[in-house]
Amino acid sequence: NCLEFSDDSTLWIGTQNKLNILENNANWVSFDANAPGSLLGSNVIKSLEWAGNASPPTMFIGTTNGISTANVNSWEDNYGWTCDPNNGVINALLYNVDLWAGSTDGLCVKELGGENDWLLQNTENGFYANNITSIKKNNNNSSIAIGTMNGGLVIYETDFQIYYTSNSDILDNTVFDIAFDQNNNIIICTPQAGLGVLTENGSWIWFNTINSNLPSNSLKNVIVDNDNNLWISTLEDGLIYYTNNSF
Repeated sequence: NCLEFSDDSTLWIGTQNKLNILENNANWVSFDANAPGSLLGSNVIKSLEWAGNASPPTMFIGTTNGISTANVNSWEDNYGWTCDPNNGVINALLYNVDLWAGSTDGLCVKELGGENDWLLQNTENGFYANNITSIKKNNNNSSIAIGTMNGGLVIYETDFQIYYTSNSDILDNTVFDIAFDQNNNIIICTPQAGLGVLTENGSWIWFNTINSNLPSNSLKNVIVDNDNNLWISTLEDGLIYYTNNSF
């Protein structure tokens, strides 16, 4: 389901059945939520986020039963904390000074609700959907982008701005994944409309099977490499590499 490196180059692997790590490209370790004394919330691992600048550096682990954490000192069971959606299915995590957690029941953000408190965002206070799919930060500034299932794209700078088919040129209200490129464009993957690009000046550009050589409109994940090229996974047509204006 998910992959993440810690600073020592250990690869953490979240699967449908247990958490695994690969140390030094050689040693495999498996963590079982059902083992005696385990503080892992569930064996279904949905998301991972390495917080190297936390004290101590910590791996946040999103499960189908809340959030667990692991660091050099201990494992902890952090289900719930003080934001109830954190008790459920954690699809997305972002550590940005404090923790952003996206679940199937809404978005919980540490400290935005006040000192030592959590802000809860869901359909009861402005969001169009509760199911959060992705949370990503622009490394060039403070912008954070949030993908949802049927709730459009949400951008946070000092407040939440929602891009929805009824108020913008976004073509699909489900956003599976997000990436910021080096020009501050926001790249989104959708299940039906292909690849969307929200430019820094606020305009939308769309790539699909009709107007480009994109082989599929059903896109799952996207990352931007160091040369500002895109790597995109699809639901049924393999891996796409975008470079020199061509897929």
